[in-house]
Amino acid sequence: MVVFFISTNLVLLFYKFFEIIPQVYFLGFRLNSFLLIFLLLIYLEKKSWTELIEPFKTFGKFKHWFIGLFIPVLAVGIILLAGLLFGKFKTTHPEYFYEFGISSILDFPTYLVWTLPILIGLIYIWMILFRCETVTRVLIHSLTFALSFIGIFIINFDSKLLLNYVGILLLIFSVMFWTYGFYGYTKSLWVSSFTFFVQIYVIVLLFGSTDSFLIKTFFARNYENWDGFFSITLIKNFPSEAFISIPLITFGILFFILTNKRRSLQ
Repeated sequence: MVVFFISTNLVLLFYKFFEIIPQVYFLGFRLNSFLLIFLLLIYLEKKSWTELIEPFKTFGKFKHWFIGLFIPVLAVGIILLAGLLFGKFKTTHPEYFYEFGISSILDFPTYLVWTLPILIGLIYIWMILFRCETVTRVLIHSLTFALSFIGIFIINFDSKLLLNYVGILLLIFSVMFWTYGFYGYTKSLWVSSFTFFVQIYVIVLLFGSTDSFLIKTFFARNYENWDGFFSITLIKNFPSEAFISIPLITFGILFFILTNKRRSLQ
């Protein structure tokens, strides 16, 4: 976990400082420095091939795949509704509305396949190698994962944007926390990778992002940023998408409870 924390921040600092995206594309697949980190951590475990491939055998039931898609969409929908009722809400017509926005909806399966090496490596490392069973350890792991990306704020740190930084880290934490809760319920590397992708995909597509690394990894590589379909303000100077953490954490806790109940009945 320490190796992941240090190496991830070094990659992000390199990216921010030199403005070079550490990523290559092969037949559309996104192959970046994070994948090398995953492979290194797996190698350091010194496990046999039988042990390494065992987690890949659980594909997941249809209901798991449906829930993995439905919960992230529902979480975003709750925040959109909250913005409509209690905050400032407006739809936008951003640049590349059709070329990026609408086409990204249609290209969802393609982008999912292209990012599978990174997704599976990430979930494999955190859900299997860094295995933890208790909620307390999951909280610690999710927080460590979120802080592993703090490097993106270090070089151009601005105290006026402190709330924005906190909001983004909270969102990363909640995405991981939900994925942990869902993996405990499904025990499927594939479904967990899918729901992790859906969370990022829906949040970025609807609310936008100025991080070119994020855009080029999970969406079309020809774009640097995306403004999103919606603009919401619930608290001034605090990113509205960070409020998605509330339903995600809630659903994560719910699935931890369901998993523990199922274990008690066995």
